[in-house]
Amino acid sequence: MKKLVTLLLSCMLCSSTFAASSPYPVDSDTLHLWHFDALANGTVLDMVESNPKNLTPANGLTLTDSQAGFGNAVNTYDGDAVSQVYIGDYANKILISELSGTDGAFTFEAIVKPMVAQDAVPHHMEILTLEDDDANTERGFQFRINDNGQLRFQTIAGIIVSFDATISFTADTWYHVAVTYNGQENTADNIKLYWTEIGSATSAQEVGSYQLTEDLKSDVSSFFCVGNELRANGGFTENFEGLVDEVRISSIARSADDMLPISSIPWANNPAPVPGEKLETMDAISELQWNTAELDNVSQHYLYICKDEPNFVDITPVTVTDLTDPITESLPISLESDSLYFWRVDESISNSAPTDAATVTGPIWVFETPPSIPIILNAPESLRVFDSEAAASLACKFSSLSEPTVQWYKVGDTNPLSAGGNISISISQDGSTYTSTLQIATPSISDEGEYYCEITNSADTVSSDNAYLIIKRLLAQYDFENTLAPTAGEADAPTGIGKSMAGLVDPNELQAADITLDFETGFDSLGQAVVIDADEFIDFSTEGYPKAGAVDGGLGLGMDAGTFVCWIKPTSIGILYQNFNDGNASGISASLEADSSARIYVRSENNHNVEILGKPDRPEYDIFDGNWHMFAFTWEAGKTSTVYVDGQPVASGSTANNTPFAQWQYSVLLGAGRQTANRQFLQPEFAASVDYLRIYNYKLDEETNDVFAQEYLDATGIVPCLNVNFDGVQYNFDNSGSSYCRIDLADFAVFAASWLDDGLFDAQ
Repeated sequence: MKKLVTLLLSCMLCSSTFAASSPYPVDSDTLHLWHFDALANGTVLDMVESNPKNLTPANGLTLTDSQAGFGNAVNTYDGDAVSQVYIGDYANKILISELSGTDGAFTFEAIVKPMVAQDAVPHHMEILTLEDDDANTERGFQFRINDNGQLRFQTIAGIIVSFDATISFTADTWYHVAVTYNGQENTADNIKLYWTEIGSATSAQEVGSYQLTEDLKSDVSSFFCVGNELRANGGFTENFEGLVDEVRISSIARSADDMLPISSIPWANNPAPVPGEKLETMDAISELQWNTAELDNVSQHYLYICKDEPNFVDITPVTVTDLTDPITESLPISLESDSLYFWRVDESISNSAPTDAATVTGPIWVFETPPSIPIILNAPESLRVFDSEAAASLACKFSSLSEPTVQWYKVGDTNPLSAGGNISISISQDGSTYTSTLQIATPSISDEGEYYCEITNSADTVSSDNAYLIIKRLLAQYDFENTLAPTAGEADAPTGIGKSMAGLVDPNELQAADITLDFETGFDSLGQAVVIDADEFIDFSTEGYPKAGAVDGGLGLGMDAGTFVCWIKPTSIGILYQNFNDGNASGISASLEADSSARIYVRSENNHNVEILGKPDRPEYDIFDGNWHMFAFTWEAGKTSTVYVDGQPVASGSTANNTPFAQWQYSVLLGAGRQTANRQFLQPEFAASVDYLRIYNYKLDEETNDVFAQEYLDATGIVPCLNVNFDGVQYNFDNSGSSYCRIDLADFAVFAASWLDDGLFDAQ
């Protein structure tokens, strides 16, 4: 306890204008200090008043719980997935002189938590860097853990020199790390490295002492980053695999006792609002709450709170005498909208005054009040409904500090929607929170589209994100009854057929009137079926389904969600149904492989894709056995996509949220695929008879996967196996195997015979 008080005294006395913040004070030698406890308007605030550098998260970087007592930390761990996460000032270059004293001296320090073992470090793990893709003379430094597990500080500008120290660490453990330079170039021991496990230590542990021959070049400028390098040439691949917190840069070489590698000071804790909270309404809080610090002789609290000032300059605290946890104190100030409020609770020890050295300074907490403009709390959610289904409702929840007006729009219409007839619009209020609902009583195809809510109050007008309303329906059906014309849906007849004489072909040269396809008897009650030879294909043109179209991104026309199903009797492997735009843009493909596996592939304009390959489990399912088989696949952006063969789900996978989709550049084809290098050229390699082809704009299996099993059962009388992972081997006594996925009378007969043979009988 004596050491702790001594340490607290030394920390607090170094600030000449106000009490120390947590865990470091902003003293006269502090150039920059980031606690990472909260995002304020999308950035992490630099706690210094002079020349602050606020840092912006990149690529989904998040804040997460730090070492106990230290609030939040930067999470740059990605498990070596190269997600390029980091935080920094990558819009404005920083001079090295802004990170060092007038004599070139500096201290760079942080607390870090590696989340990988030392012998499994996957790459260089950057803690702090000042660099970009410029020449070495324009790059600053790297402070990192090497891929061999050593700690390194490497200068780049001026001279390239590395200082490595052997350290020891274990995963999921917190450490204090630092590098100091005293500004006396070309002298012994002028640069030092520190590495200290956070726990009982009360001073930083030196792990290396070296000689830097000359100062860093003060006029060199580059981008400052925490938790990664900022080099596109390197692919941003050197992220720190763990957490980084409490980054402090000083203008001096701090001594080992002037850094703070202890586990935590038992400050006031459990604050409410929680650090970083964004209030949804102005009346969300009327009081502040916290727990008393775990210290001896706490006699009262000193509460500091102010707007937009994290260092509480010239702020007089409120004295709180209550010591029963949780401490509750009414807000001592009136809150304003559009503001950040910083607050802190210091602990008076034996009635010590606010400025006494014995008073324990608490951490800084922050919350944000709602802006005066309307804030969308919950945007309307997209809907898929059947034609004339009972009411489709789109709701938008928002907050507004002044009386709002609400209008709903359908994308493409300049005038707002009006209530009446099929449409009703309502609004409800709960304090400063409102919900507006657009309801379409009996939605039809004319209602399909995208909708958004526009809210206006005395401060501004804001609009919600678009939500789509899709009418679920059959887009195309081809029965192939001696004709290629569609029999249901919205599709047109194919524009023609093609025939390849040899090798790759140009489809523009294959639309010949004298090319005809044969028809044969299809599956059982399905009538006729079209026969496609290996050198033939059917051209559905760029209007073939699924496709992108008038609704933004192709919504409602089958690309973002849909079902493809048909009956086939294949005689060769290859691509059944396919179209791809150039490059890595929109595409869809269904094919059958040599081992009776079925493959589907759906790709969006931004190269998000799903590719699934699966093989039926039941032994009698050999797609190339000369018999008819039912083939289907379903997909939806952001959900599961599934392949079915003979009513059985044979494979599934997660689909990326892969909108938008571009309109087709080339024709949709049945019985051929497009060459990778040049989409205009084809590979008509698939031969099969095809019957009863259907395309929907929704997943037929969105509620249950037995829809295909039922169709297959109705057509064949065979019960498909709905559970791909069915483990029935312990009940399959007739040696049919678990893949048979059926327990029947044959199994019972074997079981019963074994039961009688065991010689046991009922005692009665």
